Amino acid sequence: MFGTQVLRLKSLGRVTIAGLLLGTLLLPGGVGAQRLPRSQVSDLIRQGRERWQNNDLAGAIAAYRQAVTLEPKNASLLVSLGFLLTQQESYGEALRHFEQALSLDGRNVRAHMARGFTAAKLQQFPLAIQSYERAIQLDRRNLDAYYGLAYALTKAERIPQAQRVYRQIMGIAPRDVRAYLHLSYVLQQQDKLREASEVLLKADRIAPLNADVWFAIASALAAEGKTDEALEKYQRAVSLNPRHAEANQGIGEILQQQGNFSEAISAYRRAAAVRRDDSQVHWLIARLYLEQNSLAGAIVSFRQILSIDPNDADAHLALGDALRQQQRWAEARQSLERAAVLFRQRNNAEGIGRVQQLLQQFPPPRP
Repeated sequence: MFGTQVLRLKSLGRVTIAGLLLGTLLLPGGVGAQRLPRSQVSDLIRQGRERWQNNDLAGAIAAYRQAVTLEPKNASLLVSLGFLLTQQESYGEALRHFEQALSLDGRNVRAHMARGFTAAKLQQFPLAIQSYERAIQLDRRNLDAYYGLAYALTKAERIPQAQRVYRQIMGIAPRDVRAYLHLSYVLQQQDKLREASEVLLKADRIAPLNADVWFAIASALAAEGKTDEALEKYQRAVSLNPRHAEANQGIGEILQQQGNFSEAISAYRRAAAVRRDDSQVHWLIARLYLEQNSLAGAIVSFRQILSIDPNDADAHLALGDALRQQQRWAEARQSLERAAVLFRQRNNAEGIGRVQQLLQQFPPPRP
């Protein structure tokens, strides 16, 4: 769970892109822009921006594609189109637009940042590192570039270098608590638990009412096996932010270890209420119900998992097994047969075998 404190690549999300599109609207033309009448291009940019704000991503991309066709040497337009494509997860195409923008304007910080983000998404970490380093050279106080660089270094398993970058951030912005949280995480990855705890204590002095800090402290204590202290810190995090999903999950895990199953399920449910599209917590709940031989509760949880991911073969299998134990033969068979289809699609022989094993335990059909 501590890994949730790592910088998320989604940080270059909708707000950043919306600001980028607004900035592009105000530009008379990018580097090397063709000397065409601006009215048509401006209209397309306006349409793209409006469609983006109305959640019409495909329409926004189409408008920007047309604008780029009219001004193919406009670096700002290329960057804007690339950002939109990242939201469609078309990372390969987006990267090509960022590269083209940089060939036109090698000092475009936004383009370097965008290339770093996209390269990291494509797991091209050397390119991501290079891009963020160049962005920092051009803008020494660009914190997002430092965070992106540290993230890419961490993913590339260059942990000592990532540590140095986080310490650089702390020098530039000593009250930015995120740097302390991320640094403590990478220190934990090196089993430097005491040093990680010292960093978190500094974070606590900077932001004593920050729920993420308390969550990180709790996670560090849990990693050291100090579960009672960890539970207290998780509860402190939840008192500051009742909707802190990770802290609620941490509480649930400790309570489960202590055998307090009903309270553990309550904590997991609070986490699930926040992370509605994350099936992980529902799996924790389902397995806990199974430990208690509560098939009804497990069945509800498995159905919730399948409402999030209808193609989760393991959930279909588990649901079918639970229904079989309740002798709900028709429903159980339907779930198991669906699991078998999904396992076959993935060439999962073990999964198919488990389905067949359960089906063999069904009573013979009535004549």
